[in-house]
Amino acid sequence: MKSFIKKETLTAPVPDMIKSMKARNYLGDAMTAVSINIIVNITGMVNYFYTDIIGLAAGAVGTAILVARLLDAFSDVGMGVLVDRTKSRYGKARPWLLRMALPAFLTIALLFTIPAGAGTGVKLAYVGVTNTLMLAVVYTAIAVPSGSLLSLETKNPVERSRMGMFRLVFAYAAGMSVSSLIIPAANRLGGGQQAWIKMSLIYGAVCALSLVAVFFLVRENNTVHLRAEGPKTSFLKGIGFLFKNKYWVIALVVNTSIQVIYSVGGSMAYYVKYILGNEELTAILGLYRLAAVGIGFVLSNLFVKQLGKRNLILIGSVVTVIGCVLRMINPYHVTLNLAAICITTLGGVPALAVIGAMVADSIEYGEWKTGKRAVGLASSSHSFAGKLGSAVFAGVGGWLLQLSGYNGMLPVQTPAANNMIMFLNIHLQLICHCIVFVLMLFYRLDKDYGRIMADLEARRKSR
Repeated sequence: MKSFIKKETLTAPVPDMIKSMKARNYLGDAMTAVSINIIVNITGMVNYFYTDIIGLAAGAVGTAILVARLLDAFSDVGMGVLVDRTKSRYGKARPWLLRMALPAFLTIALLFTIPAGAGTGVKLAYVGVTNTLMLAVVYTAIAVPSGSLLSLETKNPVERSRMGMFRLVFAYAAGMSVSSLIIPAANRLGGGQQAWIKMSLIYGAVCALSLVAVFFLVRENNTVHLRAEGPKTSFLKGIGFLFKNKYWVIALVVNTSIQVIYSVGGSMAYYVKYILGNEELTAILGLYRLAAVGIGFVLSNLFVKQLGKRNLILIGSVVTVIGCVLRMINPYHVTLNLAAICITTLGGVPALAVIGAMVADSIEYGEWKTGKRAVGLASSSHSFAGKLGSAVFAGVGGWLLQLSGYNGMLPVQTPAANNMIMFLNIHLQLICHCIVFVLMLFYRLDKDYGRIMADLEARRKSR
């Protein structure tokens, strides 16, 4: 372990390390994760709803959702430009979150109000349109401003890391409430489409209220950076500056891998139902995973300052690989898999917790290296890559299930379909975690951050 874990120390003290975040600000910022992860997990569970409740073919559903997610990914960059150009007394990002409260509530419900008596073509068209509206419009207008807030609320790297950790806990609590409870709760309400619609109204209301809470509890304090942005840069030049930023690129690929891993959670319902043999286990698994996140949050919060983001992620990646290997030993053993899934969840906490702070820190590095700063574009480009990864998983995952012979109307799947479910849930995660581990070996920004911030402060004072 010592061969790749080296203590990261700042080469110079970070200037202006004022603690601008209060308890209410941390709470408000974390509520962004509630809204985002309700949407992410709801749009992940719709695959199961469309195949096992409505009866649509997995490949057709995968294609419809792939198109929606691709449009969603490309809409992020435009939203980033809008955030950069937004000027209001409430800041750049907060106004967008308030505007999206009601649309979020309505579109979550629309996902499940697919016309039950319509033909297959109409149903698939409805799936494509409603998912595009949800992902490419509403979700984008929430996710990009939320990502930008990490840079706009504070420039203190420790506060940014803690914000990421609070977001993680709230994200998992919201996400697990969807992926773990929606199937058992819908079954208690009758199990049909009407039961799922009722659940969507509940989650939609929680999502909308969380966005309102963000607006009133969060403040954009990093006004020095707003003044430092300088003249507007064209979109293509802005992208060019970003790809000259090696730490932004590393964070970009890490974030994409994380989003693919996170998207695997949407197929967990298939794994629990057909491999472990009891879909009611989703509730128990959700509680165990939430406990693992709580432990990971405490440990990450304790050691992030001493170890740095890089070392935390490296350690976490090793833990997740161990968990995946344990699952491969016997994918059908319930107790072993519940324990191993908790281990992978625990190991994934550091990367999920600090990736947002890594992006925010890379923006400082980019300004130091190129003299250009574009908070919205940098955040939206990361969101674009992450969504592109989840889009590919959604589409390819659906096609692979279809090719393996999966049929959501059957009580038992073929061996080929079961093997594909196991690949998507275990082996794909293992590959992505290995990619994250290798990339973080080249990450050194924790060590250089103090010197970079000192240089930036000196430049601003000399203007």
